[in-house]
Amino acid sequence: MDHLHLHPALAAAAEPHEGLFLRSEAMLAGYSPDEIRSLTRTGGPWTVVRRGVYACSDRWLDADPDLRAWWRDRAAHRTMVPGHLLSHDSAARGHAIPMVRPRTELSHITRRGVGGSRTRYGVKHHLGRELPADVSMISGIPATGPARTALDLGREHGFQAGVVAVDHVCEVVCRCAPSSTSWRG
Repeated sequence: MDHLHLHPALAAAAEPHEGLFLRSEAMLAGYSPDEIRSLTRTGGPWTVVRRGVYACSDRWLDADPDLRAWWRDRAAHRTMVPGHLLSHDSAARGHAIPMVRPRTELSHITRRGVGGSRTRYGVKHHLGRELPADVSMISGIPATGPARTALDLGREHGFQAGVVAVDHVCEVVCRCAPSSTSWRG
């Protein structure tokens, strides 16, 4: 993390969150609203990851697109009040499940009480009458487990995406994939 642009108290608050920090944490560390506006200007030392969530710009610019997407997922989680699980694409990024590149890059959550699915502010909210039994913790964030995530990818993005995800989960996570010749006889 680039400590050059962060007060020590803010660097300490950002460390457990892969360098992401909230506006409220910056203000608690002594930054004024005017300083925050200046630091987040175009080309400034801080990048706005999501409204009210920032990262050091040099770290953001050095990250690959998949890591940036994961940071956007984490940022969405940090700003969301209702109880939820990362799911679908977001959980896949956290579990390192390969994905067929989706047409749009959204953060996905599943939470109780959502009627159907809807997208707001870059986050797709999925129906979760009950939270799934298979829950994992990814960097301290609750998420759907690998098997449920792979199935969610198939439902969300189609057959090919589902096959890629389920195959990976069976091979790497479950260690139950058949050898390549066993099914041919």
